[in-house]
This record gives sequence, C-alpha cells and structure tokens, in this order.
Amino acid sequence: MATTWHKFKGWFMAITAFIACPCHLPLTLPLLIGLLGGTAAGAWIANNTTLIYGAAGVYFLVGGFLALRWLTSPAPEPARGKKEPIEVILVSSARCASCQQADRLWRDLQARHGFRYRRVDIASGKGHSLAAKHNVLTTPTTIIDGRVAFRDVPDRLRATLAVRR
Repeated sequence: MATTWHKFKGWFMAITAFIACPCHLPLTLPLLIGLLGGTAAGAWIANNTTLIYGAAGVYFLVGGFLALRWLTSPAPEPARGKKEPIEVILVSSARCASCQQADRLWRDLQARHGFRYRRVDIASGKGHSLAAKHNVLTTPTTIIDGRVAFRDVPDRLRATLAVRR
C-alpha cells in the first residue's frame, strides 16, 4: 500500500506541475478564467496574472522536484509498531576476540533496551548467506534491521543510539 501511495503522489505531482508550467499558462489561464468567468475568483485571476505566473513557476519547480524524488526513490518503510522490535544480528567468527567483545556489548544492550539479538557464525550456512547479501568481509559485523550498521566493535554510545531510535 505504501508503494502505491508513493507512486500516486509522484504521478499526481508530475501531472499538476506539468499543467502549472508557465509555458502552458497562455493556454490554460484563459481557459481557467473562462470557466470561472463571472465569479470573484475569475475576476481576481484576471487582475493578478503576474502573481499567477510567479506562483505557477514556483509550483512547477517544486512539483517537478518532488515528482522526480517520489518516482525515483523507493517507498518509505512503514512505521515500526510496538510489536516489531529492532533486530540486531552479529556476524562473527568462533576464534575472533573482537567478536567476543562485540557479543558482550550487544547482549548487555539487549538486556537494557529489549531488542531482538542473535549471533550468527560466518562459517555457517546462514552466515555465508548474510555475508553474501551484505558484503561482509570482516568480523565482527553488526546488521541492524537488515542494514550493515557497524564493521568492527562499535563504541557503546553509537551502539546505544542505533538501537534506541
């Protein structure tokens, strides 16, 4: 649903910006004045064409920018509800001293902040899969909600900020 709404906004903005383009106003402005003829709005538009051209130019620029942004960017992720906690995955190695240190840090933060945490050995099948998907070349690597957040042992403050958003 979010993707559909995101694309709809983009197309709506593109079409309305195209219609409001100042180069189209010699065609659309008389049509608008004719449709609103005999009304206060029609009289105001007829008397303030310079203001209309300026506003249409600004709308065209802003609308074109927003349309391009919304049509080319991925849809925003849905808001996180209380039922879906943050997921932290530590990709580690069994003989890695830094991995042990990172594991202690994440376990301590998990106890304090209540996120989901798991440690995955890079030599396992799941570890190989995560390493390929996220371009993990060194251990420890921390993945938070599907994105690589840290490549090494993070300092406590940065790690805390990453799980408290």
